[in-house]
Amino acid sequence: MSLAVTIGKGVAWTSASSVVIRLAGLIYLFVILRTLSVYEYGVVELVLSIPPLLSFFALPGLETTLIADMGVEREKGDRGRMRYLFESFLSVRLLLAAVAWALVFFSAPFVAAFYNAHIGNMVRVVSFVFLSGALRTLYLVLFRVGLKFKVIALYSALEEVLKLTLLLLLLQLTPVPPLAAVGAYVGAEWIALLALAPWAAQVRRELFAGARGTRGFRAVLHLLRAHGKWSVFSTYMGSFHNSIRLWLIKFFVSTEAVAVFAVAQGLLQQTAALFPLNRVLMPIIPQYVARKDIFLKLVDKAIKYQLIGYAALGAGAAIFFPPILGMIFPQYENSFSLFRIMLLALLPGAVGGVFGAAFFALKRQKDLFGALVKNAVFSIVLSLVLLPLWGVVGAAVELILARTFYAWERYRVLKRVYPGFSPTLRDFLSFDAFDLMLLKRVREKLFPKAR
Repeated sequence: MSLAVTIGKGVAWTSASSVVIRLAGLIYLFVILRTLSVYEYGVVELVLSIPPLLSFFALPGLETTLIADMGVEREKGDRGRMRYLFESFLSVRLLLAAVAWALVFFSAPFVAAFYNAHIGNMVRVVSFVFLSGALRTLYLVLFRVGLKFKVIALYSALEEVLKLTLLLLLLQLTPVPPLAAVGAYVGAEWIALLALAPWAAQVRRELFAGARGTRGFRAVLHLLRAHGKWSVFSTYMGSFHNSIRLWLIKFFVSTEAVAVFAVAQGLLQQTAALFPLNRVLMPIIPQYVARKDIFLKLVDKAIKYQLIGYAALGAGAAIFFPPILGMIFPQYENSFSLFRIMLLALLPGAVGGVFGAAFFALKRQKDLFGALVKNAVFSIVLSLVLLPLWGVVGAAVELILARTFYAWERYRVLKRVYPGFSPTLRDFLSFDAFDLMLLKRVREKLFPKAR
């Protein structure tokens, strides 16, 4: 099978599963928002933020480096080295997952004593995400190295459908709706793991056929020392930043405010997802790193189209989403008002997203991590000032300012690396042959033709 056919099938399966995922996800959210009170939804969001807060135990981002290294060894035909890399990662990942699970599971009685028994039970249930998350990561490493795009697409769709099905079932079985929501989230992962286990075992046999491997920590330690550590630190910092914001809102405002902010932020993320240009540009930008002028021009043009796309989406979303959703979920009217404010964050987010892709292409993950740390500190300080003053509106303003700060920091560093980089208003208003080339490449990525 040719590479073009493989990529084409991968895109087709991913697109098909995306439809199922979005449809099931929308129904799931509809049921959640209609069933849970604003306070209960805030509690669920806080409990589900525990795994991201402790995601350092999952070595987030390292699997991307592992997949790349295993792909290189597969091309060389060195199955023994592939298996060694995978087995080492498996050992470390499962060990850390067990430690994280134990910390959260055995802390549940203290949570129950401080809050109530229901929240303690929710913490116990969510602790199993650390174990299922480790297995899920290992599955996806195998499927991606094995180029099993169909299985990956089915996996994601199955999880979302199972989450919706379990939610509807558990709401009938338990008198505690928040516990049903957390149980559906966790249970869907475990059932999907069991369903995909035969496929994972088969792919593992195919990849490592005839190869001997040993488990240990050395391969993972090498990845961390070499180039993986900055991916781990950067990914974790992003997760930590997003989760700690919810706890600051709870501390300074209320649990209900957490729900109001979470709904508005989720709607913002769904709006941004409607314009996937940045995901398409990620594999294109690295191809031109060696050609400085074209690379900088590409970054310049990418910012231009991201801004245009997000500005148009933001305007449409501000007009249509709040009144329509307000009729369906009147209890979240404050969320939809907050959403209109948060839409301003799309603009600096568009710029920061392109800069993030550029820094990955330049292999400057260390700089990216530094920017994320600065951004997290800036965000927390802003929250400490704005949340007591303006409540949940302060959280929306903080989000906008934090994204602006991040975009500016990335621009400042890129200017230091490439002093000639200086986008102008004329660049954004003009349309030239480079624009045509970029649009052609984006179209090819979105709609690849099998040859």
